[in-house]
Amino acid sequence: MIITKTIILLSLSLAISVMVATIGYAQTPTMVFIKGGIYAPIYGNDSIPVKVNDFYIDIMPVTNNLYQKFVKDNVKWRKSKVKKIFADGNYMGNWKNDTTPDVSQNMNSPVTNVSWFAANEYCRCQGKRLPTVDEWEYVAMANKNLPDARKLKPTMNIYLVGMKHQNRMPTLLEARSKLLGCV
Repeated sequence: MIITKTIILLSLSLAISVMVATIGYAQTPTMVFIKGGIYAPIYGNDSIPVKVNDFYIDIMPVTNNLYQKFVKDNVKWRKSKVKKIFADGNYMGNWKNDTTPDVSQNMNSPVTNVSWFAANEYCRCQGKRLPTVDEWEYVAMANKNLPDARKLKPTMNIYLVGMKHQNRMPTLLEARSKLLGCV
């Protein structure tokens, strides 16, 4: 189950499209510095605090336009050339051919339907790397003003995640009542 969650998170990394670089390695003006810290992850059952070191992360997602350049320059990652062990049948499923996204795809929108392996290679070619699960979650819990925005008024997702740690999912009525302050 942990492997499945990790693969899902990592395969989404390029779809959500961030790359990171450790300090002193491939920082660019399109990246922002993230001060590391300690946080309690939402995954797992023990919530043991995890240390995240300082890192840089791209501000903008990898677009269809950027990925198009990558597949033009790296033939082995084209839809018809990629080895099946590195990509499933959904790989570049919204592209009309090896080097052209479907007309429904905005060239400035984030690229989707790529594999973890392709995302990893894209990052490597940029002198960067994919974020770790902990870096990803550490950044995702922040908002513009707070490094840990989870402390704000609870949302449905926060409530559901809390219930996950109790090994049960609430009914819709329980969740709605909790969020609205009803008993």
